[in-house]
Amino acid sequence: MRWRRAETNLWTSDGPGGSVMRRLLPTAIIALMVLGFLSWQGVQQELYGSRFGLRLLTVAAIGLIGGLLWYFARWLDRNEAVRREVEAKLLRSSRYFDLSRDLVCTAGFDGVLKQLNPAWTLTLGWSDAELRSRPFVEFVHPDDREMTERESAGLARGDVTVDFVNRYATKDGGWRWIDWKAIAIVQEGLIYASSPIEKKSKRPWKPASARPARSSR
Repeated sequence: MRWRRAETNLWTSDGPGGSVMRRLLPTAIIALMVLGFLSWQGVQQELYGSRFGLRLLTVAAIGLIGGLLWYFARWLDRNEAVRREVEAKLLRSSRYFDLSRDLVCTAGFDGVLKQLNPAWTLTLGWSDAELRSRPFVEFVHPDDREMTERESAGLARGDVTVDFVNRYATKDGGWRWIDWKAIAIVQEGLIYASSPIEKKSKRPWKPASARPARSSR
């Protein structure tokens, strides 16, 4: 039953298998129809009893197969070029990500950090594996956790976080004030956030209800 379901989904799949099926099957049907037409014409013209008829059918078959191979080779080559271009862009973006002095991260709606830049370890002292080993709220100061969870829940609904401040634990037992800007992509189930590194911050944390209203302009 699972095999049949996978076979059915292959036609509508967005993967390479689905693309090949949608391109190969119609083209193969057309090629068979052309060969069938040539075969029928050969019978009508009584060409298959001669060398000319056999050569004609052979050349037609080779031409169709060669054309199919050329078409799919060009298609695969274009896809490979696009893939390499996307990989190059991602590599350039990852360099900016790694070199940024700001704290940059991606977190899931499950409350666990998914991707971090090296600035996290430089600032807080925790390793990448340690920071991703448990929910990020466990690194937040106990007095700040309730509001942090409330802000995260708002992001999961599609809100945008601007100027949200909380304290994160450092590995040596201290605390660092972090001023967050974040946005969530609900379809991806991910939160993208960043914060400049503040060496010293004595600014108190203001809940969203206590912040001044922003102009709608």
